Amino acid sequence: ETVTIPAAVKSIGANAFNGCAALSNINSDTELFTVPDTIAYIGESAFAGCKSLKSLIIEGNAILGISAFASCENLAAVKISGNTPEGKEAVDTVIWPAAFRGCTNLKVATLDANVTAIGIDAFRDTPLETISLPSSLISIDYGAFSNTRLSAITIPDSVTNLGGFNVGIFGSYKYDLYGVFAGCELLKTVKINNTEARTQALTI
Repeated sequence: ETVTIPAAVKSIGANAFNGCAALSNINSDTELFTVPDTIAYIGESAFAGCKSLKSLIIEGNAILGISAFASCENLAAVKISGNTPEGKEAVDTVIWPAAFRGCTNLKVATLDANVTAIGIDAFRDTPLETISLPSSLISIDYGAFSNTRLSAITIPDSVTNLGGFNVGIFGSYKYDLYGVFAGCELLKTVKINNTEARTQALTI
């Protein structure tokens, strides 16, 4: 149920805890699953299928590998804090493809400073209702929020890539058609670059 990660550990390898259904916390006896800011890399499927995870905090800046937390079916909230350990240089946080795909209870995600990219299908097939995106964000890839329950979203001005296409074509209402929000039946409003557009005009 509990795993202790020493401060000297800098990365968690691929499949390290894949399918550990009882695992619910790190370095704690609470249900709050906190990845310490000493961890810079979480490998592919490292915590996939960990059904007892309920609330996740990633304290530092880390690369989240492909399917790192996929199919954690009881995970309800995610926060990436973006703290930089004292004496360390700040690094980018990248959410790789399908990192949270299939987390069927995930409703809230808060992405703080230094998150620069959200990969293909990162939050696909989750009931995500609320997400906070930081001004550091540059890229949101194809399918990142497909089949979620978002009703509105604000894309930071910093984003220059959405679904693999430059955001400059937003004015022609071709932007987002590329599947970033495909299947988001509740989505009514997308805001970007101080422009608001109804999703009906975007053919999601």
